[in-house]
Amino acid sequence: MDFVNKAYAQLAELFRSLSVGARITTGLLNDGRDTFSDLVIGAKYGLNASSAVTANVAAYNEADQIGLSAGYLQFMQAGGLDISSQLLVGLLDGYAPKGVGIGLHVEPKYLFSDKLAGYVNLLLETNTDALGDNLAFDVWPNLDVMLAEGLILNAGVTVGVAGDRKQDDLGLRVAAIYLLPTR
Repeated sequence: MDFVNKAYAQLAELFRSLSVGARITTGLLNDGRDTFSDLVIGAKYGLNASSAVTANVAAYNEADQIGLSAGYLQFMQAGGLDISSQLLVGLLDGYAPKGVGIGLHVEPKYLFSDKLAGYVNLLLETNTDALGDNLAFDVWPNLDVMLAEGLILNAGVTVGVAGDRKQDDLGLRVAAIYLLPTR
């Protein structure tokens, strides 16, 4: 019976450190994307207070192929900013039609108030098929506005800065985010 209690306690601790979510991307404001562009289902497991590992499945996308990604997240504070960084590896045709997709995402965040935060997402991405030829550096400045407890409006622009695979056109991003209560 002691084995069952220990196994149950370990399983309960695992689920307390696990967050699961889904993201749907639409092309409503982007003529180059389908109306329903992709569905990604993912999980994040907290290793400690400042790091986590992630796993995502691109269940539906414009390539009509399944994609898998794994990542490592690191959180820190510096100069009055909260900074999260993530190293991602994308597998299968849904993320990388050739080779393995590699991405480094850095997100400095500044809290203006308890209801307003500003971000500048920096994205550096490439592919193992031809590292230099598939390089993209994009910047996504955006704001989060808390409308109600757990309800956030995110809005910003996306800009391609450098590389052969950088974003070609200026983009507009708007998202409503609802945070589910954890307990």
